[in-house]
Amino acid sequence: MTRFLLCAALAAAPLAALPAQQSTQQSAQQSTPPSPAPVLSASARQSVIDSLARALERRYVDADTARLIAGAVRARLRAGAYDSLVAPEAFGRAVTRDLRSVNGDLHLGLRWAPDGRGSMGEGRDEAAWIAEAKARNYGIAKVEVLEGNVGYLEIRAFMGAPGYEAAVVEALRKLAGTDAVIIDLRRNGGGSGEMSHFVFSHFLGATPVETIHVVDRGEGTTRTMTSLAAVPGPRRPDVPLYLLTSGFTASAGEEFSFVLRNQGRATLVGERTAGAGHMVGRVPVGHGFAAGISITRVTDPRTGREWERVGVEPHLPTESAKALDAALDAARAAIRERTAARPAS
Repeated sequence: MTRFLLCAALAAAPLAALPAQQSTQQSAQQSTPPSPAPVLSASARQSVIDSLARALERRYVDADTARLIAGAVRARLRAGAYDSLVAPEAFGRAVTRDLRSVNGDLHLGLRWAPDGRGSMGEGRDEAAWIAEAKARNYGIAKVEVLEGNVGYLEIRAFMGAPGYEAAVVEALRKLAGTDAVIIDLRRNGGGSGEMSHFVFSHFLGATPVETIHVVDRGEGTTRTMTSLAAVPGPRRPDVPLYLLTSGFTASAGEEFSFVLRNQGRATLVGERTAGAGHMVGRVPVGHGFAAGISITRVTDPRTGREWERVGVEPHLPTESAKALDAALDAARAAIRERTAARPAS
C-alpha cells in the first residue's frame, strides 16, 4: 500500500446522538453521475466470491480465521443466499454482512467500485482524492477557543492527502495559547495513520516513543512505528489534553486514542470506541468489485495489547452527546488546579 491506512469500513452515517455543529469544511464538487449498474450474472457472483476467498486466504491477518471467513462466504454462495442479488450494490452489502458475521471484523467488506473508488482515497484517482481532501480541509472540521481558554479541535477523518501538514499546523497554531485542549474524534471513522501520528506527535515530547507494532502475515513483515522527533507546529507535551470518543470512533481515530492513552498523555471522555484495530487493504476482486481486507495486526509495542474488537476504553465514560460538556468541566478544573499551584509572583 502506498498509504498507511487505518480506516474502518463502517457506514459513514452521522451520529444522531451528537449535538449539531456547524462544519467549516467545504462541499466537494459533484462528480459525473455514474453509469447504470449492470445486472450481475450467476457466473459473475461466483467469480467475485472465488477471488474474494482467495484474497482472504492469502492476505488476511490470521490464516485460520481467513479460512473460516472464506469458507463462510463460499458456503453462502452454494446455499443460494446470493442468487436473487442481481444489483451489484445489494450483492456487496449482503457479502459484507456475511464476511463480518464470522468474527465481527469491521474492516471486512465488499464494495462495487467500478470507477476505482476506495475508502479514504485508497485506489482512487489521485487528483480527485487530493481535491476532495482539500475541500474537506483534510478532515479538520472545527477549530475554536471555548470559554475558559480551552482549545477545541474536531477531526472527522484523517484525510492524509498531500497538504494535510499545513492544515494541521494552522489549526494547532490557532490553539497555541490555550490552557487546555480538547480533540473531538466522535465522528472520526479513520483514515491515514501517518496523519494521525503527525497530529499526536505535537502533544508528545521530542524524544520518539514507540507507538504501534504492525505485523503483516501476507508480506511476512513486521515494523514498529514511533512518534515524530521534529514537528513543524507548536509542540505541547504538557498541556492538559482530552479526547472525545464514541462508538463510531474507529481505526485511525482509535489508533490516535490508543497511543495517547497508552502513553498516559490524554484523558479520554465519552464511549468505548468501535474496535476496528487492523490496517485495511483494498483488493480488486473482479467485475467492478473491491474488497476491504484486514492485512495487518496492530498492537501496543510494550504490552502486546490491541484494540481490535475490544475498542479503546475512556477514562471518563459518558454518553457521546454529553462528552464535550464533561471534558470541558475536567479541563477547566485542571486549569484552575494549575493556576492555584503556581507560585505567587
